[in-house]
Amino acid sequence: GPVGSLVEKGLLTRRDADTVELPRQVALALRGDRPMGSLDLSRPDVPLRVRETPLVDGTGAGAALEFLRRTDLLLEWLARESVPVLRSGGFGVRELKRAAKAADTDEPTAALVLEILHAADLVGATESVAPEWLPTTTWDVWGTGPEESRWAVLAQAWLELPRLPGLVGRRDETGKPITALSDGPRRPPAARDRRRVLDALADLSPGTSVGSPEDLARLLAWHAPRRGGRLRDETVGWTVAEATAIGVVALDALTTAGRVLLDPALRPDPAHPTRHPTELAATLHAALPTPVEEILLQADL
Repeated sequence: GPVGSLVEKGLLTRRDADTVELPRQVALALRGDRPMGSLDLSRPDVPLRVRETPLVDGTGAGAALEFLRRTDLLLEWLARESVPVLRSGGFGVRELKRAAKAADTDEPTAALVLEILHAADLVGATESVAPEWLPTTTWDVWGTGPEESRWAVLAQAWLELPRLPGLVGRRDETGKPITALSDGPRRPPAARDRRRVLDALADLSPGTSVGSPEDLARLLAWHAPRRGGRLRDETVGWTVAEATAIGVVALDALTTAGRVLLDPALRPDPAHPTRHPTELAATLHAALPTPVEEILLQADL
């Protein structure tokens, strides 16, 4: 047979009665003078799109208001319902579906909201015999603030989140589903990788965006080919999608509020995790539409 013929010619080495091995010299000869394949050292040519900065900021502000609305709906639902903490910790799969319905969104966004609320100390587990997920007393103070201030707290909590909400719904190494608020989505380098994706968008001029998350992933892989691990490209897509839902990214470009968010001087004090940067809140406030003060009632009301 072919295997025996290759062993006889010395192109394969017999290890035992059932195993053969390809000698190193033969492998190098088969690979030729470029054993690592063709390496392209030039920067990937990714498409760029330029939009007006006010359009990007206005779209992001609208997304921020919508994210706050879903956050409020989810907090009110948690205050009414009894959501038990799983024995293994975390938020149950069925409960997540109910939470998504209550917040008028899909399950990945509901998981993102839960993760951010927990990181901002707005949701926590009770210390009773049968622990439940409930809003914390911090919610009472946070909920009375203006929209831009409340958003700043959530955006800062998301940026520093050492977890990957995109993993919720997948299965771990044992085949069990990864649930929100459990140890499954925890990834200590997540905040660093999240900043890396946003920094790549911040390097572009205001209003400029990369063609797609896949193009952005190719650009980041070219800058640091050995960084990121198996979830490198997926993390880019998750970060862009989450930032868009929160209002940090709009129309695939970084908003002005997003640029302020990345400023290292605005990182919160660890002793006061709910403190919000005033400049960040003011930046969003400038992009928010003027509040409507008058309505017109027609004849049919």
